[in-house]
Amino acid sequence: MKAGKYTVYVLETGRFALDDGAVFGIIPKALWSQRVTTDEKNRTSMTLRSILIVGSGYQILVDTGHGEGYSDKIRKIYRMDNGSVNLKNSLAALEFTFDDITDLIFTNLHFDHTNGAINQSKKLPLFF
Repeated sequence: MKAGKYTVYVLETGRFALDDGAVFGIIPKALWSQRVTTDEKNRTSMTLRSILIVGSGYQILVDTGHGEGYSDKIRKIYRMDNGSVNLKNSLAALEFTFDDITDLIFTNLHFDHTNGAINQSKKLPLFF
């Protein structure tokens, strides 16, 4: 999509699941359950997406997803899946790498928006 002098891409960075209470809060189940399928642990499937804005010499990444390097316990609790759908592969499909990113913007500091900016095994930033 074009926005002025910039091209905007939507990237899939992974998948995970959250408890229905965390997703829907005080909204009664009767209002959302006909449209949303949950698993046996009452978790709702979520797809993580980031935005890449390219133009004027900038490659601006908005959010980075949950990243990799979590323990098996955490991966199981959140039903994390970033095997084939992850930030690195989504950038590569557009012929970009982590090194090409000039700026990062985080919409909030929850793990599913920020931890993809960190090499979890080395505890170092992937960018800059």
